[in-house]
Amino acid sequence: MSGLKRNLYGIVTFLSFIIIFQSCTVYRSNPVSFEEASRQNVKIKAFNTDGQKLKFKRIEKKNDSYFGYVKPNSSTGKILQKKIKEFEKLGSLGVFKLNPNEIKEIYPQNKTVTAVVNIGAAALTLITVLYVIAAAIILSSWGDY
Repeated sequence: MSGLKRNLYGIVTFLSFIIIFQSCTVYRSNPVSFEEASRQNVKIKAFNTDGQKLKFKRIEKKNDSYFGYVKPNSSTGKILQKKIKEFEKLGSLGVFKLNPNEIKEIYPQNKTVTAVVNIGAAALTLITVLYVIAAAIILSSWGDY
């Protein structure tokens, strides 16, 4: 029975990692301009001139200015609040006016790869659960023969 418990711990750990990866976001490997990022209307990962990573829900262009949408309590929101004192609240998001000279690189979300990874992780989770159920049924009826 201890062997079964050991296997179950491994399977539970594996399933935990799969569940974590189901919510992952994959970003493009090539940086884009502010203009391109605002047109795509997707999640954005950016790096400022200090090398800090910033994650935005989206970047929007209004009247030749760029605005980043981010949760104010997130790490990005806290970084921006130190640099940009004034920001607008829009529901649960903060809207920060961005200075293009302070952002070094911008990477938009790769929606296709993100979807494939998330679907693959879900399918792998389902297959693993079915495998565990089948193994439990087989092992529980093993002594009946």
